[in-house]
Parts: sequence; C-alpha cells; structure tokens
Amino acid sequence: MYEIYKAEFLRYRNWALLVLLAQLSIALFLGRLGPLLEVGGTVRAISYLVIVIGSLGFGCLQMYLHRRKNDWTYLIQRPLAPYKIYLALAAAAISCIALALPAGWLIMVSGLDLFTNGVVDSRHYLHALFGCVAGVAAYLVGSLIMLSASRGAFLLI
Repeated sequence: MYEIYKAEFLRYRNWALLVLLAQLSIALFLGRLGPLLEVGGTVRAISYLVIVIGSLGFGCLQMYLHRRKNDWTYLIQRPLAPYKIYLALAAAAISCIALALPAGWLIMVSGLDLFTNGVVDSRHYLHALFGCVAGVAAYLVGSLIMLSASRGAFLLI
C-alpha cells in the first residue's frame, strides 16, 4: 500500500510543485498591485472557484486513469483489497493537494507577517486550512463521480 502511495505521489509531485509556483507568482503579482490580504471579493471568489474546479478535475482525471480495464494498479497489487488501493491513491492525491494549495498561501502570509508591518491575523493563517479542506472535498467528489456506478453522482457538483 505504501508503494502505491509513493508511486502515485511521485507521479503528480511535479504538477503540485508547478501549481505551488504559479500560486506564489500570482500572489506576488497581486501584492505588487495592492495589499495582498485586502483583495476584493472578486479575486477571492475566483480563487475559490479555481481551487474547487481544479481539485474536482484532478479527482476525475486520476480516477479515470485508474478505473480503466487491465490497469496496472489492480493487476500488480491483486492480493491487496480494492479499498486499500483506493486509500493509497486518495492519500497520495490529498498529499499533493496539501502541498499545492495551502503551502503557497502559508509562505506568503508568513512572509508578510515576518517582513512587513502589516497586520496578519490568525484568520489569514486559517484561510490555508479552508482552501485545503475545500480542495480535498472537491477531489473526493470528483473521484466519487468517476467511480460511482450511478451517473446521478454528477448532481453532487
């Protein structure tokens, strides 16, 4: 189970790091335009939509690639129960989401807190937790949509 987790994490690690760098560069750009922690509601709403749609798409893509017939995950790990295979795949994806989404926000807020005179509250730090939980929830909905036998799972969106 650990080997599946490690292989899946290494498979998507570079994409998670790319999302982290993109998030840092966008935050630096928005920080040049004005105070980063005082962005408007439009920017905040767009960031929430990007988190949810990106995580939903990641969940759909990952489970679509693994639910194909004769997939290597099931054939190689045949003695392992299918739910343990899913747990390893989901844990790797959640690790990638935790690396990509809240880490960039925590780096920016910590930098603002340490190196500027701006006021940084604890709610700014908790925003990273909110983004991570929203991303994980959207990922789980995307994986449910792809693995569910019922096509009514699309209504969860």
